[in-house]
Amino acid sequence: CKAILLQGSYRHWPIMSSPFVVLVVGPQDSGKTSLIRRITDGVCPPRPTPTVGLDMEAGHIAITPIQEDLIDELAAVIPSHGLDFDLWEIGGREPDRRPPRGQRVDGLLVCYDTTKRASFQRATHVLCRMRVDAHLEHVRYQGHSPTPQR
Repeated sequence: CKAILLQGSYRHWPIMSSPFVVLVVGPQDSGKTSLIRRITDGVCPPRPTPTVGLDMEAGHIAITPIQEDLIDELAAVIPSHGLDFDLWEIGGREPDRRPPRGQRVDGLLVCYDTTKRASFQRATHVLCRMRVDAHLEHVRYQGHSPTPQR
């Protein structure tokens, strides 16, 4: 599974009492569940059960600047209190792969199968759709209409 982490800056982490939420999305059979298990448990299940709907408890990661396996450049920018990440996963078979309205999502991890061109194309479509949705949500939050008034 190839993955791209989007959104956010690692240089100025805000002090938050709740974890950062990272939404893991991608087409069916792109390895989302396996990637989450690999990151959180250190194992990659050969055939995990497909995710149906939104799994808000897919995984959790806690990173502290004193971890031995952390590279020096990353350890230098992580705040002393550390960082917590909740990983949410949306099943690849879902026709509407969007986070629920009103739920804060801080980052996006897009997965695709490198052996299938169609998987990459669907992942690109998901990424574009998420960007457009985020932009429209930002426009609505600012109190503007997303469509021009006549």
